[in-house]
Amino acid sequence: MNILLVNTTYQGGGAEKVTRQLFHGFDNTDIQMHLLVGRGDPSDSSYEIIYDKKIPYFFSRAYGKLAPYRKYDRYATKRIIDTVKKYHIDIVHLQNIHGNYMGIRDVAKISRHCRVIWTLHDMWALTGHCAHAFDCTKWIDGNCTGCPKPETYPSIRTDIAGRMLDTKKKSFSGNRIVYVSPSRWLYDRFKESFLKDETIEVIHNGIDIHNFMPGDVILLREKYNIPQDKHVLLFAASNLNSQFRSFKHLLMALELLENKSGYCLVVLGNCDDQITFPPEFQVMQMGYVTDEKKMNELYALSDAYITPSLADNFPCTTLESFASGTPVIAFATGGLIEQIDPSTGWLVECGNPKALADAIQTAFTDEARLATMRENCRKKAEELYSEELMLEKYKALYQKVYKGEL
Repeated sequence: MNILLVNTTYQGGGAEKVTRQLFHGFDNTDIQMHLLVGRGDPSDSSYEIIYDKKIPYFFSRAYGKLAPYRKYDRYATKRIIDTVKKYHIDIVHLQNIHGNYMGIRDVAKISRHCRVIWTLHDMWALTGHCAHAFDCTKWIDGNCTGCPKPETYPSIRTDIAGRMLDTKKKSFSGNRIVYVSPSRWLYDRFKESFLKDETIEVIHNGIDIHNFMPGDVILLREKYNIPQDKHVLLFAASNLNSQFRSFKHLLMALELLENKSGYCLVVLGNCDDQITFPPEFQVMQMGYVTDEKKMNELYALSDAYITPSLADNFPCTTLESFASGTPVIAFATGGLIEQIDPSTGWLVECGNPKALADAIQTAFTDEARLATMRENCRKKAEELYSEELMLEKYKALYQKVYKGEL
């Protein structure tokens, strides 16, 4: 089989990680993987780029700033279809497509040339414009006109969410597209949407359990100059101002903690200079980290990983923390509810800083239980969330679609 992966970029967050895993995971097998990204590094010859020439790239970026969304993009569609023909592609596997590099109608056009599988990394395919709908239910009714939250990513400047949803209905349904949800939560949202009669499978995200492993806490803390005698909390986000992974709720929770001087917060991500931390609270800002070895070490030296997401699908960061032997404290939302149980962490009321603070303090009342939870986290990652298991399930799906069984 020849599979073409399509994603916004090569480097980045969850969608990019899964794309890279699929791209490299079938080496030395009978599946040939090809990768086409919207925008990327021209010096990297391992994948191809849709906007690899300066003039099309310039016009694409300019159009993205002027237009709130793309119904179609002839240049991008032609590049994808030409690639399908060039490599005799059997299946186009879409990942994230709302990076303003291809259009909504392009999905239907591609499906007329080749079978399409689409892994959904958020709710964008189901809604008028937003990646997560939060408490809005207009998308369930199939009418997003009068969007109450136009500022939600990806934002719109005028009330076009209703028209966008109508365009999605025509392009995303009735074209034999096979959808994949990484979480049961998003699967359930899918079944409430206009796509409810389309084919969808659940395949959980996986992580490399050989790259993410428990480590010697004492030695790792020495390496990064992190105190041995403090409770170490880890927070990670590509952007600390993210609408979805709410750093501000963590800051509010920190203010409510007793004995603030007994904690150390390790922060990974692009940090706004305007963010202020409680003065008694030791903070180690590591910046944006892409190196997996360093990420693994920072997970492993921490006592708990904190992810106060207001909306999330099936984050790989939670799985990486598990594999590193570190329990997780999170808001009970999205796929996090499926990932975390009482043996591997704490789930608290979404958006409640007091509940988050209570969970943090509770985590350190029983050190023996915390040690047992470390073992449980690693075991759960090995049994349920290995990259090998994820690749096996995608291979089985590719074979079913290739044989016409789906």
